Amino acid sequence: MLSKRQSRILSLLEESNRYLTADEIAKSTGVSKRTVHSELKSMEEDLNSIEKILIRKRGIGIAIENKKNLESKAIELNSDKSRLQVIMENLLFGEKIISYNQLSELLFVSKSSISKDLEKVQKILGEIVLNSSAKGSYLSGNENQIREAYIRFNHWLFCQCSSSNTYSEWLAKLEEYYSENIVTACKDVLFSYLKDHWDFVSEVYVQSLLSSLIVQAYRMQFAEFTKCKPSNIENEDVVNRIVNEVSNRLKLDFNDIEREYFAGKLISFRFEPAVSKVIEQQLVQQLVLDICSVLKLTINNNCETKSMLEKHMFSMFYRLRNHQTIENPFVDQIKEEYGVIFQTIWIVLQKYESLLGVQFNDEEIAYLTIYFQTFIEENRTIKKVLVVCQLGVATSELIIKKLINYLPATAKVERVSKQRFERMKNLDEYSLILTTIPLGRAKHNTIKVSPYLSKNELQMIRERLDENESSFQDNQTEIFINFDEVFNQKIDCIKKNFTSKLEIVEVASKALFEEGFVSAKFKDGILSRENLGGTDLPIGIAIPHGKPQDVFKTTVLPVTLKRKIKWNEFYIDIVFFICISEEDRMKTKKIIQSIYSIMEDKELLRKIRKSESIEEILIAVERNREKEICYE
Repeated sequence: MLSKRQSRILSLLEESNRYLTADEIAKSTGVSKRTVHSELKSMEEDLNSIEKILIRKRGIGIAIENKKNLESKAIELNSDKSRLQVIMENLLFGEKIISYNQLSELLFVSKSSISKDLEKVQKILGEIVLNSSAKGSYLSGNENQIREAYIRFNHWLFCQCSSSNTYSEWLAKLEEYYSENIVTACKDVLFSYLKDHWDFVSEVYVQSLLSSLIVQAYRMQFAEFTKCKPSNIENEDVVNRIVNEVSNRLKLDFNDIEREYFAGKLISFRFEPAVSKVIEQQLVQQLVLDICSVLKLTINNNCETKSMLEKHMFSMFYRLRNHQTIENPFVDQIKEEYGVIFQTIWIVLQKYESLLGVQFNDEEIAYLTIYFQTFIEENRTIKKVLVVCQLGVATSELIIKKLINYLPATAKVERVSKQRFERMKNLDEYSLILTTIPLGRAKHNTIKVSPYLSKNELQMIRERLDENESSFQDNQTEIFINFDEVFNQKIDCIKKNFTSKLEIVEVASKALFEEGFVSAKFKDGILSRENLGGTDLPIGIAIPHGKPQDVFKTTVLPVTLKRKIKWNEFYIDIVFFICISEEDRMKTKKIIQSIYSIMEDKELLRKIRKSESIEEILIAVERNREKEICYE
């Protein structure tokens, strides 16, 4: 661990953009040059243990080689807790107001680092406002916003857990902040009820409900009560049983409004059904059909997954209208693995936000993505093949082995005798019926084959099985767009010296507006989307997309930078502004898919980064596409 003096020296070096001499450091810290040299030697041993962070140049001075690596190393040396955790626990559980100077001394880092940390804290805590004044930094908002900030902090703590028994580690961390009594009482009461009344509940929902109940009890302990709308829950007995037990154990008085608050959480996390109006039910059905239409999917109305999706949506709308968060621990993986589906759904949803009075976020869209990806997988049904064979065991076995080895993994082969076949009632479940003998009740999907299955017969069988599958695949893997038609060639944003995300968005939005592609509201839609979840990717690309209702003419505006800039989480040097009008909404998936095909090609991205004009980019993309066609 660094001493206070060493931390002061480190802060001086971090704030400086040049080499500092030992004499300069000595004057700033009030110690001798000899002490400075001694401290620097000790610091070098700690900081440079893995990679070089502090560098000396004889006659010039000392400086920090890599400030990014310094941050993580300083955290490791200063405390077991991260700087973000220390800041949040002071804002939420400490004096509630803390100055830059206090944080700088507490964490041994510069004020500029504190400023960056506070920006990250704001993102973690959500809608609550993080204010900064002459007195210091503090949180402000209504009681619901304050509670949501605590809940988001709890989830952040959960994500920091690393042990195999994550849940126990998380509960132990919560006890440090909310007291053992509150955590234990809420956990015992809730888990006892869950065990008796819910057979299958998502762990995410359980964690969210427990976290919410702990925060609720904690705030009520300090006489901080909420104001909320009636939840219209159907089963008040559930609310009363849980709340009464918690109340008795903690000696808290849950008034009617606090009971409504907890009832709302039960609805939000799908422990109780959300009451929906007829018009909302119609909107949900239309929304599902709309997304399926753009994704080229067909769903059976009696499908269980579809029913689950609709129930999920009613709870989702309730959460969003009441500004309640549900954490999705896999949102980043979902965005990466199913990026095309995720982005397509987000664009389709935009026209429903005003109709439903909600604003969708990445967590909610990620859950929807899983449902629709499930529909896609369900379309890839297992093909069942029935073999009717009246020959010897050896011959029958040969036919079966040949089919298993030749047919795709999605095919399941079954064998029956002629006698059993004649007694079978349901033959519609089989995609193909293969027989070596004449059948009295042959179906339209029956093929007579030789006892030893020739290559031609195997090929014919496979083609028949692939007919339906290939039509589905054609829908899912569409022909890519013509980039020459979609890529914007009127606006030059190649190899620019932009220095921030805001500057890029402002310049691009203004240019698109002036050329008649978008409305004046387009920029606000882009920034609103970015606040709800960044569109930047680890590969150094951002794909911001505005609302279709703000787009007049469909276009994709490529922006390339001379130097990488921080977007949200990642440093990027390529931006694709995706603008899809309502008129072209059916092309959404095709456009998104085409952009992703570019992003998945490292060599093509290298060429785009080197290109000096949009013409060079188009040539590189077109040549790459021609190469792909040759290989197909």
